[in-house]
This record gives sequence, C-alpha cells and structure tokens, in this order.
Amino acid sequence: MARPAKENGSQEVPKAVRKNDDGRPKRNLSAYFIWLGENRARLAETVEPKQVLKAAGAEWKKLEDKSKWEEKAKADKERYTREMEAFKGPSSKPPMAIWAVGWLLVACGAVWAETDKIQMPEGLYPQADSYVCTFVPLDAEKEHYITGFEPIVEKNLAHHIILFGCDEPGTFEPVWNCGGMSAGSDRMERGSVCQSKESILYAWAMDAPQLELPKDVGFKVGGASGINYLVMQVHYMHAKNEEDRTGLTLTHTEEPLPKVAATMLLVTAGAIQPKATENFETACVIDEPVVLHPFAYRTHTHRHGKEVSGWVVQENSQGNDRWTLIGRRDPQLPQMFVPVENKTMEIRQGDMLAARCVIENNEDRVIAMGATGEDEMCNFYLMYWTLGDRTLSDNTCLSPGAPNYYWDTEALLNNIPK
Repeated sequence: MARPAKENGSQEVPKAVRKNDDGRPKRNLSAYFIWLGENRARLAETVEPKQVLKAAGAEWKKLEDKSKWEEKAKADKERYTREMEAFKGPSSKPPMAIWAVGWLLVACGAVWAETDKIQMPEGLYPQADSYVCTFVPLDAEKEHYITGFEPIVEKNLAHHIILFGCDEPGTFEPVWNCGGMSAGSDRMERGSVCQSKESILYAWAMDAPQLELPKDVGFKVGGASGINYLVMQVHYMHAKNEEDRTGLTLTHTEEPLPKVAATMLLVTAGAIQPKATENFETACVIDEPVVLHPFAYRTHTHRHGKEVSGWVVQENSQGNDRWTLIGRRDPQLPQMFVPVENKTMEIRQGDMLAARCVIENNEDRVIAMGATGEDEMCNFYLMYWTLGDRTLSDNTCLSPGAPNYYWDTEALLNNIPK
C-alpha cells in the first residue's frame, strides 16, 4: 500500500470448479447473489427483462431476514478459502481473461452486457450539485479487462464522472445519493459508493475526450479479481427537467493481457483563506514490493485551481531528495487523462509519490476542500500498470492539506521544486 510520508508528530452453493480452465476454485458468491440465483426465474416471470435487476434490488432491500442466504454465503466463502489453499494450478499466473456475458447479466437483461455501456437508468431527473450512483454486477465466473472509456454526457451537465470497482455497491437500489450530506433528492436513498473497499478505475470532467489504454494494458474486473460490481458516480452541476442517461461506453479485449492497470488518487483536505494563494500538498511512500509503470495522469480542481503537478521523489544515501516530474497541467483545461511523457519511468518500493495543487482564492470567504461546487478539490490521478497480477493494495494518498500540511515541514522533504 501507499503510506503517508513521514510526519512530525436452501440452494446448494454453485459448483466449486470451473469446467473450462485449469481447475481453479470458483469465486465465492455474496448473500445477494445466492438469493438472486434462487429467485431470478420467479422475478423474470413478473417484470420485463430489463427491470429484473431493479426489482431484485428493491425486494432484497425490503427482505427483513437475510440470515438464510448470509449463512450460505459464509459457507461458500469458507469453501472458496479451503479450496484455494489446496489448489495447485499449473502456474502462478491468473487464468486467461475472457470477456463473456455472465449468468447474472444475461438473466437480468442488463444494458451493459449487450452494449458495453453503464448508464443512469430510465426515470432519473437529477438535481443541481447532486451525487448519484448506479451499479452493474459483473460476471462472477471469469475475469475480463477494460481497455477504454468513452463518456456519454451532455455538455455542461455533469461536473465529473467516476467509475469505481467494488466488492459490493453501497446499496442495491438502481440509483442512490452517494454524496454524503451534499445535495440530492429526498426520495433517493443515501449510501456510500461501495460497501467496503473501493477502487477508482476512471474519472472524467470538463469535456475530456475518450481514453484508450496502451497496448496490452487493462483493468481486471469480475471473476476472482475482487471487483464484483462497477459503480458509476455522477456529480451533476445543474438540474435537468428531462430524463438523464449519462454514462460510459466501455471497450474490452478477449485476449489475456500481461499488464494490469490501476489508478492511484493523490488528494488533500484543508482550506484557503480569503484573498490568498496556497499550495495544497500530499506525499506518500510506496511500501509494497511492486514496480509501477505510470502511463497517464489527470488533474482536478474546481474553479480556483491554477496548476496541479505530480512527482516521484527518491532520497539518496546523503538524505538529498531527487524530484522527477510525472506531469503538470492547468486544471481549467479539459480534465482528460494525459499520457506521461517519460515512457521508461518506474516507481519502486521506497520511492515517494507527491502532488501539489496551486489554489488562488480571490473571494471574500474561506474556501474548504469539499464535495460541492462551492468548495474546492485538489486531486492528482495517476494511472499505472504492473507486470503480472499485483497492484497496490491501497491506491489513495491523502494529506490534511494547507494550512496543516506541507512538504517541507510535515513530510520533511528537501530540494522542493518551485
């Protein structure tokens, strides 16, 4: 994981082995998946195919006693753990990734399975400054690799779109308010993006174009990847009196990929005083034996941001820091992922990743880092790939930000660039 820089201060569980691979045990299912397996045929007889997932989520939410399926899920997890401990495959490499429509997606008639899209469902009329999430379940049998992202969004409607990978979504509602205490419909359930650990796969803002990953690079999802659902969060700038179908088109490959992608977020908290310019900085040490190959970066602030930069910092035996620029960009430009110019750059265990946002406050109020359009943000997204199957276990680097955190006083860095 990336750590902060030094500071002062009664259905049978499905069969356990796939028939089309090297005998690797089948991924365990959640209580919801097991319940859905028992009830999907009944639901399909009562609603239209494309409404099965919505009906299932609503019924599962209202179900008071889930203990039967929770016990089955517990037993299935124990089965999976036991069989993985005993499993001896022909190699340590993961099974071939094949993009295939999973049983769940077929049964539910999910839009994404047929068109490779994840979109807001029909009937959404977003409010201004609201955070809305929706989810798509993935194939539990096989892994697949996402290699490209294209936004489906009206100009000036959404402030940002973020695609997350989750073990389970924050709720099983078709849409929910996932912006904490920020604005949102009173009729919409509130919830987190994910139930537990979340992984950022992609982010978009300010009319950025589509993104295609480099050759042989992809985000691994589904199967045994630990990512069982995709959750899309849209932060709407403005209300819309018509139905909105904001989303993403995802491209994929059926070939096995040697390079697995991940996205790291460097971010700060903090606040800036009126009529002031401030540096918001964060830095974290890479403390896992993983070699990162950065290939794209993205900067994000709100309207007060002037410049965002990301760096690799390496300390020599004399304690002197050497800074290598990953990328620097004006956050008021389209907030696309920009290719890293240094194609040979490697980030290794013991190196430090650092980011800085220059924020200028010309207003007569204190502006804090926060979720609404009247707050500010300091984000530097770094896409990287690794050879093999392992990426960082924690892809977030967070600092308290100004006025309580700076590179020189809290992270104790030197030779700091201007």
